[in-house]
This record gives sequence, C-alpha cells and structure tokens, in this order.
Amino acid sequence: MSSRQPALIAAGVVCALALQSACTTPDPAPVTPTPASEAPAADVAPADRTGLGIDEAPSDEVLVAGLTGQEITEQICGECHSMDPPPLKAPPLTHLARHLRETFDAVDGAVAHVLEYAPGPNAEHSILPERAVERFGLMPPQPLPAPMLEAATRYIWSLASSEDVQRPIRMRRGRGGGEAEDPMGMMRMRGGDAASADGQRRQGERGRCRVDDANR
Repeated sequence: MSSRQPALIAAGVVCALALQSACTTPDPAPVTPTPASEAPAADVAPADRTGLGIDEAPSDEVLVAGLTGQEITEQICGECHSMDPPPLKAPPLTHLARHLRETFDAVDGAVAHVLEYAPGPNAEHSILPERAVERFGLMPPQPLPAPMLEAATRYIWSLASSEDVQRPIRMRRGRGGGEAEDPMGMMRMRGGDAASADGQRRQGERGRCRVDDANR
C-alpha cells in the first residue's frame, strides 16, 4: 500500500459523511393545536341583523326573509284583496287602510290588533262595517309568523293618510285596543248643534223685533 492510500480513504469517508448529512431531512418540530376559543372567527355574514328574520330598514319598511311589507302583502293578500275598487274576494287594501286608521290612533295599535285577529278572525273583533262582513264573510285564519303580519300591516297602514280619514261619530279603539270616544267626531257634532242653536236664537230675536214694530 502506498503512502497516499490512507489519505485517499480518509478523504472518501469524509465526502460520504458530508453527502449523507446533506440528503437527510430533519424531523419537523411538533405543532401545538390552537384552541377553538383562540381561533380567528370565520368571516360569515349572518342571515339578518336581529336573529328574528327582520332586517333593519328605513322608515316603517320592514324586511322579513328578504321581502318588504309590500311584497308580502302582494304575494299573500293579493289573491283576495285588490289595491283599489272593484273588490275581488275581500275589501280592497285601500279600504282596509282607511278602516285601520279610523279605528286606531297609531300603527302600533293596528299591528297589535292584526297579530291577535289574524290567527282566528271573528265578527266581534272585526274592524269592518257589518255590511262588509255580511258581503265578504270573515277572513280565513292566517297562521303567519308575527314579523310577516307586522310588515304587511305597516304597509297597508301606509296606503291611507290621516287627511284621507274622516272618523265617524262612534267608539274608536285606542292604542292599546280599548275603546275611547272619538273627540273629533264629537266636536263636529257639538259644533253643528251650537251653530243650529245660534241660528234659532237669532231668528227668534228678529221675530220679536218685527212683532214689537207692528205693535207700535
């Protein structure tokens, strides 16, 4: 063996060890799972902002399952109720709106009435005139979710204005559904009686004056 062979063997061993070290992949460090409470929340939009099926909307327009009160009314009530005369199977919506405003002081009272009345309509609690109930009959039960009934009622209420309503001289329902006198109607009646009495008094005075002049 020459003197160079041990050196060559040593060099070969060093190269082999170097190649083995370069080709060997170290084991990965263990990963600790992140607790669920610390995980970032998923960016998922809720179905609505209230959790009740009612989304926020401007004014009195309420969104239920993506539908406005008008759309709910047209899809559910439109089969029987036309918007204006002539009627279909039930009074027109504009007539219903007027009767609601004649009966209740505010839309909240109308909503409370419909929520109670719609599931089981009866003649005693109907706000329609007796002749309308005799002609069309009672509305069939409407077992709809309260948010849908409220949205439809608020829309129907908007179809009439306070200027369009002439409250008759009768008992009206207050905001809570209790009966209360119609002050405007009573005032109109009292005003008419006062004017009539004043006219009669003046006619009597003129008659007395003519009699006095004749006697002179």
